[in-house]
Order: sequence, then C-alpha cells, then structure tokens
Amino acid sequence: MGKASFHIQKGREIDPEQWNAFVKASPQGSLYMLYGYLTALREDWEAGIVEENGEWKLIMPYVINHKSIYHFLPQLPLTQFGGPVYVDLRTLPRQKQLSKLDQWQGLLLQNWKRKDLIILNTAPEADYLLPFHWE
Repeated sequence: MGKASFHIQKGREIDPEQWNAFVKASPQGSLYMLYGYLTALREDWEAGIVEENGEWKLIMPYVINHKSIYHFLPQLPLTQFGGPVYVDLRTLPRQKQLSKLDQWQGLLLQNWKRKDLIILNTAPEADYLLPFHWE
C-alpha cells in the first residue's frame, strides 16, 4: 500500500474525462460535481486531490472567497451538494473505511494553507466528515 499525497489543481488544468469518470464512479458523485457544471458556475474553481499509488482517491472542488482578512470555502452557488468525493470504499470493513477517510480528509485539510471557514452541504453518502469538524 502506497503513501497518499495531496495537490491542488486549477479546474481548467484538469482532464474533464478523468474528472467526470471519477465523479460518476463515486457514491458521493452528483450532477453538481461534474466538470462542465462546475466550470459553468465558476471558471476559477480549483480542486484538492488526494492520490495513492498514482490514482485519485479523494477530490474536492472548491473556490476561495476573500472577505477582509478571512478566507473561506463556501458551498458553490446552485449546488445542492458539495464537499469531498472519494472512491467507493463499501467493500472494505467499516474500520478500514474510516481509517482511509481520516487519512485522506486529514491530508486535504492540513494542506490548505488558508481557510478560516468551510461551508459544506455534503451528499448523504458522505457519512464520515469528522476531520472537517475537528478542523
């Protein structure tokens, strides 16, 4: 098992086919996460991407709004669901699922340099978000 890594990528630099295939295969995937929908809403969106062994494991599209000295990641307008989208872990035992999500979400959160507030309305299938709560 490889070590997970994190990087940020601008939406316009992401391969739309790879992005959409990942979203469609994920239990948290929805219309609101598809490349074309995100780009139509905000051309300046970015994504936090967690990889393991060269494969995407978790992605999270976002925009950063700046208010005074504060930086916050809002729910994108006209989206019912936001937040992390990750590979299907349902075949793993629950403890292993939670361990992976702790690792991946923790990596995502600790690498965002500026985030004073994160506002999310996640898909119902995103049933473990404690790292966001702790942060």
